Amino acid sequence: LLLVLMQIFGVTVVQLGIGLMAILAAWVVVAVLAGSEYPKVLMTAIMRRRLEDGENVPADEASRAILLQATQSERADVVIYALDRLDATEGGAPTATLLSLLDHPLPAVRRHAIARLARTGDTAAVDALESRRAVETMPDVRGALLRAALMLDLDRTFPTAVDALTDASPVVRQSAAAGLLLAGGIGGVLAAGPHVLEWLKSGAAGERLTAARTLGEVGVGAYYQLLIPLFSDNDPDVRRAAVEAAGALDHERLWPYVVKSLAQPSTTQTAVAALARGGDHFLPAMTAAWQNGAAKPVTLQLARACARIRTPAAATLLAGKMASPDVEIRNDVLYALQRCGYRAGAADVTPIRAAIIDEGRGAAWTSAALIDLAGDEALGLLRAALELELAAACARVLHLLSFVSDAQAVRRVQDILNAPLASADQHAYAQEVLDIVTPQELKPVVLTLADDLTPQVRLQRLHALAPQRASDAATRLREIIAAPEGRFSGWTVACALAATPTYWDGDRAAMKTAALSSDLLVRETAGWVLRRIDAPHHPPEEKPMLSTLERVLILKHAAIFGSIPDNVLAAVAATVQEVELEAGEQIFAKGDLGKEMYVIVSGCVHIHDGERRLNTLGAYEVFGEMALLDAEPRSASATTAEETLLLRLRQEEFFELMADHAAIARGVIVVLSQRLRARSDEVVKLR
Repeated sequence: LLLVLMQIFGVTVVQLGIGLMAILAAWVVVAVLAGSEYPKVLMTAIMRRRLEDGENVPADEASRAILLQATQSERADVVIYALDRLDATEGGAPTATLLSLLDHPLPAVRRHAIARLARTGDTAAVDALESRRAVETMPDVRGALLRAALMLDLDRTFPTAVDALTDASPVVRQSAAAGLLLAGGIGGVLAAGPHVLEWLKSGAAGERLTAARTLGEVGVGAYYQLLIPLFSDNDPDVRRAAVEAAGALDHERLWPYVVKSLAQPSTTQTAVAALARGGDHFLPAMTAAWQNGAAKPVTLQLARACARIRTPAAATLLAGKMASPDVEIRNDVLYALQRCGYRAGAADVTPIRAAIIDEGRGAAWTSAALIDLAGDEALGLLRAALELELAAACARVLHLLSFVSDAQAVRRVQDILNAPLASADQHAYAQEVLDIVTPQELKPVVLTLADDLTPQVRLQRLHALAPQRASDAATRLREIIAAPEGRFSGWTVACALAATPTYWDGDRAAMKTAALSSDLLVRETAGWVLRRIDAPHHPPEEKPMLSTLERVLILKHAAIFGSIPDNVLAAVAATVQEVELEAGEQIFAKGDLGKEMYVIVSGCVHIHDGERRLNTLGAYEVFGEMALLDAEPRSASATTAEETLLLRLRQEEFFELMADHAAIARGVIVVLSQRLRARSDEVVKLR
């Protein structure tokens, strides 16, 4: 092109330069104008797609057509998603579409359509609701139909709702009572109130459960007094329903009861969910609990609830626990603070930097202890526990750093360090980022703990900060056991106690102190060790139960627990039950609903289909583990071949543990992913 301009048109170099300058100037003007319009266009696009609560979002006809078509899907998740998106658009989901979904084959879809019809205010829908109720077979859907009709046309549906208060189905009675209390005015209260009171006072747990769920469905704080007796009910399902209902009622008098429910394993996770639902409203109850010296398990769960609400007010309260002497409390509090987006004020920067230095001193001691404890196979569990202590210290240091440095950059580093398959290049990148965002005086601690080093190298790097002397294993064990409670995790202390008999020097003082610890695992292990030491002089009259540490070692044989850290696996071990069986006893039969996993401690188990033996399992072998994740009828029977001791873990308890310990869920996901990849490889090879 340049040759054509110069040879044919006679354009000189000067003229060509002037032309190019003009083109460049025009390009700059266009770029500036386009750049100024970009934010406007971007905001328009964002506003068209924002789906905030209570906001109508415009949608073009093509988008609505796609969503309407999706409501005809046979998959519940697709239909519900489409309805949610339609609800967020101007005009919402058409009534005709909702009415058509009353006949959808999936109950979940029918319930969602019914709930939306109740909000339309369209009394013409009552006929369709009543017609569907006449043929509906699912009690919960029948109840939803009745309540929706009651909300749309009280006068017409009132007599039907009153009759339903004595329905055979608890779910229908619950919906009728909730609908009458919510929409029936004084007449509804007079009609449903006596029934709810009768259910509350009933000797049948099922009736009390219906009462609690009714109050939760109503969600009116004025009824809070009716719930209070149910928090101390002797039935765990009723207690859980009361806690869940308290989250819906959101009354200040109920939050202290919810906080107390954190101490009961049967209601812990329900209480955390209720507190998270209450948001900042539960914080006064949390403050009162901490002022009254809440137990450690309650404090940990309160921190986890704050991590879920992520509000500035929650962060302000959590900051007061940031310097707790208990490492496990610090772990959860610092994690929750980061989740809340906490940023240190000017007065807090110096204490936080000092806390990072203190973590470095602790890491130096732990590194020295790892060196001193090396070589003895009997100390392997303790060394692994100390490695977990170092990993936790690194996590705390990075949390603290995020409060005084570039939080987003630190979070990227944490993601890399927590990724099980992160590459060497990614780890190098993480070190470079930390080198940039870390204040100079903190680099020896931060960069050392965030790096994958041997104990010797780590100790060398931390020597200037905290010089350590070499010691012997017995001394290190005594230091761990005699340390102030909370200096180490309960798991680490328990591991040190378990190793003590090998290095026993006759000193019972530290052992007796450990036997009085507030940590159940430490108390149990100290008692177990003392019994072992005294065993030659006082033989046991009966076979003792397995300790938690012994159970951990047995559970580690189960592939499903292969990626779970030992300290977290201890929580699983604490919930398993020992089952002793004689030869020939059936564990489960083919066709039974499987909700338990078993590990053979000793003995032998036959897996069979009728008379046909499929497999024979011995000590430390596992069966039924997939039943923990997905309850299905057993495909075969299991019978003991000789006297057998089993460890049994139930699905419900396992799910509670998964909710409380994310590491369990991550570990299970890793194992399932490995199995899936292995099966995929097998399929590829077969091809």
